[in-house]
Amino acid sequence: MHVRCAALAATLVLALSACTGHENGPPSPAAADRAAAAADAAAAFVAFAQGEESQVRWAGVVRYYVHGALVAEFVPSFADDPDTWDGCHAGDTTYEGRDCPVSPLSTIGQDEAPGAGPVVEEAAPQTVGCTADLPRADVDATPLAWIRPDPDLRDCFSDYAVTLYLDDDERVSAVDLVLSGP
Repeated sequence: MHVRCAALAATLVLALSACTGHENGPPSPAAADRAAAAADAAAAFVAFAQGEESQVRWAGVVRYYVHGALVAEFVPSFADDPDTWDGCHAGDTTYEGRDCPVSPLSTIGQDEAPGAGPVVEEAAPQTVGCTADLPRADVDATPLAWIRPDPDLRDCFSDYAVTLYLDDDERVSAVDLVLSGP
């Protein structure tokens, strides 16, 4: 598992670095550092979702959103507890055809097809599934990584996007889960 996470992190650094520089030259050192931080954060979050002990660098306050709307906020010690990530909007019993609560950890963790796992994209997807838009959560941080299912396994119901927002200290300050619907 650690080898797979290390390979994922290395791939992410290369992919994100390629998209954060200037078109006519290499990325700036700051952009390359930010891309590396995003890759590290995404790899740590995926490993945490797949059952490993959390190595995620959390901000002082972590916010959990579902489809751009705040569901909870908590301190880093609670963010390290997988049960903390179970949630839905107040009063909701379902979200996009799934029973509440929903969790970015269980969504990523169950994405375990043989030979394929979640991928990290450096740009926000236009849609999730066939119809779900990808709202921008009202977060004072930069969205830098989108964790998605393998492209070959996406369909109208099983697609998702877990957006990681990093603060100025390159710590995860918010997570937004968007699921596709039936």
